[in-house]
Amino acid sequence: MLAVWLAGFAFNLCWVYRTSPQADRWRRCRFICRLWPQQTVVVLARFAVMRLVKLSQGVGLDRPAVYWPFILPIGLFEAWSVQAMADEYEGRPLKPLCLRAVRTQLKVSFLEAVGLTVGYMIWPWVKIDDPTVESWLHAPWRTFVFDIGLDVGFYTFHRSCHEHGHLVAHETYELSFLETASILGSYLIGFELIGRVYNYTLFDIALLVSWAHLVELLGHTQMSWTVNGHPLRIIPELLNLDLKVPDHTMHHTKPLSNFSKRLTLLDRLFGTYEPPGDLYGTVCKDGKGGGESKPRRSHEAYPVSEGGTPQRRRADRAGAPLEA
Repeated sequence: MLAVWLAGFAFNLCWVYRTSPQADRWRRCRFICRLWPQQTVVVLARFAVMRLVKLSQGVGLDRPAVYWPFILPIGLFEAWSVQAMADEYEGRPLKPLCLRAVRTQLKVSFLEAVGLTVGYMIWPWVKIDDPTVESWLHAPWRTFVFDIGLDVGFYTFHRSCHEHGHLVAHETYELSFLETASILGSYLIGFELIGRVYNYTLFDIALLVSWAHLVELLGHTQMSWTVNGHPLRIIPELLNLDLKVPDHTMHHTKPLSNFSKRLTLLDRLFGTYEPPGDLYGTVCKDGKGGGESKPRRSHEAYPVSEGGTPQRRRADRAGAPLEA
């Protein structure tokens, strides 16, 4: 197991080293060196909690809820650590967690706990196997299939809401009931799709859920670099189907495009893919003489502050320029 882990880490590190511009090579390699230990801790912690939930479910359907609260610290650590790594990479000051982040993670953790309990009822054949070499070696193609299943749910819900006017000013830090239900449905579709071709284990679930959370968090850190070369991402990357940060950012510029959250596959198939071109990373002029440019406010993995005036909060939600 250790040899497989080291091989995956070395592959990712070498890929990033060979494909990065020389000026940014060290920063990216350092990010990878921090990402792999962080994800290992997250996957193993999530697997331990999932194991407790699965074991307790054999005793009675009311018992799994006892272990649900253990999912919250994992989610908080994920959100904080991913944002911290992104801030360090971009040279931004590190930000502490705030109350709004805790509220959001409460919803996500509850959703994950309910999904686990429901999933164990739907797929009782899921085995409580410890991590194996086979799980790691088959993870790249399983992740690709899982991401397709996730996007079926994400794309359908996302596009339907935009085209029927239910989702317009959607860039918020709050999860509505419909969004929560769509996320749960998307995860179930993803696992059902994998189950059609392979009877996965409990460790596979922990690995895939952690990967899904990582991609979602990285997509909202406003990093100037989309992490590449990861073994779990290598298939869509080689097929040019990987969804990069600029692709998702374009959706906030043109809401009727780029509905997917994992891959560009469905957007390309249904003609809703909009390449970012030169729009991504641009800055807006303040119009106060001298043509000074100011960056747009980023949408971090978790909100930074609860304060600010109502006008400021509305400007934040609209993606308006930061005021000096």
